[in-house]
Amino acid sequence: MDLDVDSIIERLLEVQGNRPLRTVQLSEEEIRGLCLKSREIFLSESVLLELEAPIKICGDIHGQYFDLLRLFEYGGFPPASNYLFLGDYVDRGKQSLETICLLLSYKIKYPENFFLLRGNHECASINRIYGFYDECKRRYSVKLWKVFTDCFNCLPVAAIIDDKIFCMHGGLSPELNSMDQIRQIARPTDVPDTGLLCDLLWSDPDPNTTGWGENDRGVSFTFGSDIVVNFLIKHELDLICRAHQVVEDGYEFFSKRRLVTLFSAPNYCGEFDNAGAMMSVDKTLMCSFQILKPVDRKRLNVWVAHADVGVDRLEAVVAEDHPQQLVRRQRAARAREEHGDHELQLRHHQGQRPREVHAPEAHERLAGGDAPQVEALVAQSPGRRVERREQLGEHGDVQRDGARGLAQQLGLHQRSL
Repeated sequence: MDLDVDSIIERLLEVQGNRPLRTVQLSEEEIRGLCLKSREIFLSESVLLELEAPIKICGDIHGQYFDLLRLFEYGGFPPASNYLFLGDYVDRGKQSLETICLLLSYKIKYPENFFLLRGNHECASINRIYGFYDECKRRYSVKLWKVFTDCFNCLPVAAIIDDKIFCMHGGLSPELNSMDQIRQIARPTDVPDTGLLCDLLWSDPDPNTTGWGENDRGVSFTFGSDIVVNFLIKHELDLICRAHQVVEDGYEFFSKRRLVTLFSAPNYCGEFDNAGAMMSVDKTLMCSFQILKPVDRKRLNVWVAHADVGVDRLEAVVAEDHPQQLVRRQRAARAREEHGDHELQLRHHQGQRPREVHAPEAHERLAGGDAPQVEALVAQSPGRRVERREQLGEHGDVQRDGARGLAQQLGLHQRSL
């Protein structure tokens, strides 16, 4: 059969705005076609993708299909934005099939703008246990699950953005000495129990570890900040971006912001009160975070904070569930007039030159909605932070109403969940 990707995407998106968990029942033949076509594309790509900014990066989705749609609502549906997903599309959530089918459809439709990496759950021995196998068997057939397995065995496993940001699902490996080692991984392949590929999908950073440590998962290793520092220096990189762990705010820094963990499934499994995050990297390697709060929260809050992450500049934009139309240009103009486009500045510690953060886009994001809360963190001088909270009034005016710390909101202190 001829694969009608446009029709598949249209049907998968029809449930937008409907009650969560409404299913989309594609035909088994259509899903098989998605797997076979995307498998061809994955094998035509390098196992180590070399990508360019601007791009948006997402962590674990785990079958939370309506949260995936929220990510696209906020970040822009393809091809309006370029995307890199870090793996773990299936298992645990109730709509793994809709989730992976939409992602594969976008990969086929926009192969040069939409990229998927392999997570540890894109492995038969794992998703046989944690839900995907059962969902395939209940809704279609075991044979279809095997077709997905053949597709997953061909996924790329890592990516480098503009030679500066190294991305994978899990983490580093004691066997990784050269990027060519990743390029030489042969596909199709299952995930072995040990070795480079296993580590890229399974390892974890640990603030209590120096060097390499034993992983409580029983698979791969943990690694300390010293490993991150040495790896970045050796390979002339600025940041490691990975997923694989639930973090309370949807993103969390490690090793003085040399590594960031992304997790994009808010209210994970309905049991955690975590947010989900998406990281945008613009052409200048400014990284911004858009956070999805759990869907049961009704109030719109937008937090803006600025901090240096070592890539270049960081602008953190944290948004709860909100209407699609955030930007109202008249209010944006008023906000810029009030603050100026260059109000927020960052200064490096240890005597380095100041770096300026440009804020007009942030003002545009903040200008819509009902009196969103704004939190700004300005590093004015080494060792000193000035914090303030501002509230945009009904007509775009600014009301200052005291100070409040941002450390917890920004993930400046490490937490392990």
